[in-house]
Amino acid sequence: MTTTAAALRHPGVRSAAAPLVTLGPRQFAVLALSLLLYGLLYVILLAPFITRHLERIEIQAHERAFGFRLGLVDEGQIQDWHIVEVTPGGRFAQAGFHAGDFPTGQHGGIGMLRWAIDEAVNGRRGCLMVWNEAPFIGRREVCLDGVP
Repeated sequence: MTTTAAALRHPGVRSAAAPLVTLGPRQFAVLALSLLLYGLLYVILLAPFITRHLERIEIQAHERAFGFRLGLVDEGQIQDWHIVEVTPGGRFAQAGFHAGDFPTGQHGGIGMLRWAIDEAVNGRRGCLMVWNEAPFIGRREVCLDGVP
């Protein structure tokens, strides 16, 4: 008679539990180090995506006050954030932004846009480069003036 059959015949009877697996100090250290390295690799690979997401959330908080809206634009093989709408008479329109502008910069476009908005919010002038293809305006510098 097997344990399963005995358990079916006598529902109150439990089978013996499997013994616990124990690790020695060396095995534990290898396991802990492996998990730590796996977690570190995961963070390194996802850091750019996490950073861009957090920057997008921070920019989104200022869209209404500055009179613009960001949108994810599909450019064939890649998707990136563009200024898809500029409110006439808003701070972005007064600064010279246009719908379709793509922020560019050494450390990423959306990061430069976030920096320029932060500068303007803190009363300083924040300038960044933008690119627009339709209608072809090309690459130009746009500055947001801070309001004290």
